[in-house]
Order: sequence, then structure tokens, then C-alpha cells
Amino acid sequence: MNTKAKRSIARLDLVLALLIGAIAILVICSANVTDGAPPVHMRNVDAGAIAQVAAMLYLAPAAALLGLAGLGMLRNWRAGWPLQAVALAWVAVLVVGTTFGWLL
Repeated sequence: MNTKAKRSIARLDLVLALLIGAIAILVICSANVTDGAPPVHMRNVDAGAIAQVAAMLYLAPAAALLGLAGLGMLRNWRAGWPLQAVALAWVAVLVVGTTFGWLL
């Protein structure tokens, strides 16, 4: 694969890592906002905790893997392509698993 295509894949990985990382931070912060709120009748009081756990278990590793894959591709590491495969597999498992309700 030529260098230009490799760099564009690496940049896409890094942009996705930043986007997913920002979403994870927002989900964790929004889950913390509702900690002091009084419980509302007939509402799920564990929704904030579940969102926080989902962000930590699913989104944070996806952001880290995509970031490492992008960095590995930019720096021409030997582990660049295997990291890319692992990151894409992780994201694919998350998308398919949450779509069909297998996760969480």
C-alpha cells in the first residue's frame, strides 16, 4: 500500500479516536451530573451508572485502540496493521453487539 493511502487511514483512525474519546468523556460527565438529583417516580435510577460503565468498557478502549492504530500507521510501526485489525474488530463487535442487543 502506498504512503499516501496509509497516511489517510492513519488520519482517519486518529480522528475517530478523538471523536469516540470525546463521546466517552461526555457520557461519563453526563452520568456524573445526575448523581445528586432526587429520584423521579417510575424512572430508572441506574441509567447514569449503566451509561458510565458502557463508556468505560466500550468507548474508552475503542478510542485507545484506534489512537494506537493511527499512531502505528503514521510511524510505520510493525504492529501498525495488526493494531488496525484489532481496532476495527473491536469497533465491529461493538456496533454489531449493541445493534442486536448482545452487549449490556
